[in-house]
Amino acid sequence: MPLMPAPPAPAVVLLDLDDTLYAERDWLLSGCRAVAARAEALLGRSAAELYDWLLQRLLTEGRERLFDALLAAHGRCDPALSALLVHVFRSHRPRLTAFADVAPALAAWRARGCGLGLITDGVSCVQHAKLDGLGLRAGFDLVLCTDDLPGAARKPAPLAFQLALAHFGCAPEQAVYIGDDPSKDFLAPRALGMRTLRIDRHLPWPLQSRRDFPDSHQAHRTIESLAEAAAPDASGLAA
Repeated sequence: MPLMPAPPAPAVVLLDLDDTLYAERDWLLSGCRAVAARAEALLGRSAAELYDWLLQRLLTEGRERLFDALLAAHGRCDPALSALLVHVFRSHRPRLTAFADVAPALAAWRARGCGLGLITDGVSCVQHAKLDGLGLRAGFDLVLCTDDLPGAARKPAPLAFQLALAHFGCAPEQAVYIGDDPSKDFLAPRALGMRTLRIDRHLPWPLQSRRDFPDSHQAHRTIESLAEAAAPDASGLAA
């Protein structure tokens, strides 16, 4: 059987942020440390004790209404205090570390002349602080936080992907999108005709959904490292 030819190298590489370029749990824990430090004087408990409480709550019940639960557990059910802790959490400046394969992959794509874009969901100030905390902003030609776009633009809405294609002036088949979450990452770029890759880093505490999704939500291929997608022969992009 003849070998299948390698797919063409992409003109544009678009990437997700959370759990694709770094472990989102690191940001979550960073935020909890900031909240614990601020709540120390409010609740009369040490920051270390409050952080341990938040961590145990996260591990057992998730992050839904986390700060309301913290206040209730310490006898302070106050909407204003809850809003204050949410503000501290969202506005803190995290120090984050990108996965080891990120910088080499970005450099390899850049050396081959690829356009590089980032598409991320979430509160705008939070996502931009993450990018700055990682020190990766200069590595991208285009950074799109979907909350900065008009309308309901969070993935799986197609607007951010359409905007990125227009920005780079490339056809969908010339672009590849790499993300981690089949609940929302791949439906729109696949429908537009882009190549898609899911990166599965086998994180011990992933924050994305573990549910099964239909084929339309799946990436064309799963990889375990960005090095596969940045290979010179583009073999990591094959479906």
